[in-house]
Amino acid sequence: MKVSIMQPTFLPWAGYFSIIKSSDIFVLLDDVGYSRQSWQTRNRFYISGKVKWLSIPVKTSLNTNINQVKIFNLNNFINKTKKSLTQSYTKSRNIEFIELLFEYITKNEVKNLASFNVRSIIFCKDYLNIKCRMITSSSLSINTNKKEDKIIKILKNLEAKEYICAAGSKEYMQDYGLEKFPCPVNFYNYKRANTISGFEKFNENLSIVHSLLSYSVKRINEEI
Repeated sequence: MKVSIMQPTFLPWAGYFSIIKSSDIFVLLDDVGYSRQSWQTRNRFYISGKVKWLSIPVKTSLNTNINQVKIFNLNNFINKTKKSLTQSYTKSRNIEFIELLFEYITKNEVKNLASFNVRSIIFCKDYLNIKCRMITSSSLSINTNKKEDKIIKILKNLEAKEYICAAGSKEYMQDYGLEKFPCPVNFYNYKRANTISGFEKFNENLSIVHSLLSYSVKRINEEI
């Protein structure tokens, strides 16, 4: 059983979905602390001919988990974002994706930042026809505030045989001690996700939205 565990970030880049595709179970770490100006609330998009940051507006206090962070004026945010993306990608072969994405989010109850990100990630996964079981960490009722302990308990709970981990976590996990994890750890290399993420043109990885509006589902799946 290959298990990966990551925070539900805001419309993440194609590499995030490459990890999902390589996993049997993908755990969305939705009961961890909110971090200001992080990937939890913002990402890069191609807007009006330029790479720009888009952020989802939230209202919260410090020391709040992301599944408790409230979104400020969600409908206004969705309408403005739909308009910007539609204008920027008007010639896209997949232009209907924009409407389908936000229609799905609107129809599925979104109570907080985590649920918005979880809903959008699930929709994009299904749109890409990726077969992977997805669960939230909060559904496992694991009570610990220490990140490493939480991950270890999740892996044990799911009887993981391999932990697929983002490459960016390598340094702190090695410092913590890889031998403490209950299964082998695989630091993922993202295959060729950067070929369809905008990196080759802009030298930055853009949101999966850019990939889906720029390439076919078949091409994206070939690269991730």
